[in-house]
Amino acid sequence: MPALTESEKKELFDILSNGGALPARWKARLFPNAEPAVEVGKEYRLAYDGKMKREEVLAQTPAAPWQLVRSFCAERPHADSWRNLLVWGDNLLALRELLADQQGPDRFGTRGRIKLIYIDPPFATRQDFMKDKEKAYRDKVLGAQFIEFLRRRLILLREVLADDGSIYVHLDWKKGHYLKAVMDEVFGEENFRNEIAWQRTYAHSDATRFGIVHDTIYFYSKADNYFFNRQSKPHSASYIASHYSQTDADGRRFRLITMTGAGQGPARKFNGRLIEPPAGRHWTYKQETIDKLLAEKKIVFFLRGNPISKSILMKWTAR
Repeated sequence: MPALTESEKKELFDILSNGGALPARWKARLFPNAEPAVEVGKEYRLAYDGKMKREEVLAQTPAAPWQLVRSFCAERPHADSWRNLLVWGDNLLALRELLADQQGPDRFGTRGRIKLIYIDPPFATRQDFMKDKEKAYRDKVLGAQFIEFLRRRLILLREVLADDGSIYVHLDWKKGHYLKAVMDEVFGEENFRNEIAWQRTYAHSDATRFGIVHDTIYFYSKADNYFFNRQSKPHSASYIASHYSQTDADGRRFRLITMTGAGQGPARKFNGRLIEPPAGRHWTYKQETIDKLLAEKKIVFFLRGNPISKSILMKWTAR
């Protein structure tokens, strides 16, 4: 550290004599090699070599103009003028060009229309991947460079995604935990929806550890209001017979579902009557949900006991 001048000495003496807080510039001056202090309770942040600010990624990533090489199904265009795109090249530069197009002329018609993104990026395997005896791509970017490689692309993917869109990122056990933290930063921890375990192989044990049998897919939305297709499949006839054995006056088959869960909770109104949950239980339905179910005649009242919800067998689920 360079020697303090007389005026600096006097300024520092006055600060300490008056019991004042040491300004940040003095901390850096006196302790240039000290690690920055982390205040307890403050929000965490990711820090690693080579990390760019979001604004720098957007400003410094060059766009690579797309050139039309081939058209498919031009004689059968979509009614809304949509066209599928197959882009060849570095996806970082291609994404920057797509964002520039969305912010400008929207020649590709993607502004506000990209509802779903799925990426299966490299897994940091340290391998070369071949196709037709030729090298397709190298997966040898490691460490902080690998994290930043994906983070910059995730920043651009979030920008091109529609406001009600979602993204699914497929990773394995080696780097998934790092990228989960990156996605919390890029998309917001509050927009994390699911960690999906995809079992890739049969269950097995290795000689010195438990068998690695699954990959992980992280599901994030861009905001609270996002588009989601509910996943379901038809029930079998045997399942319907065993679980939906009752029929209401409208001829609808149904099963009974408890409306309480473990833990304390307030009373709810049922047809204008305030009903307390059983001891040690709470109503798992909000009042507006109860009112809706009552209007749809989906709550059963027993002579003794608590109200129970009717789960109606939807016609489209029957085989």
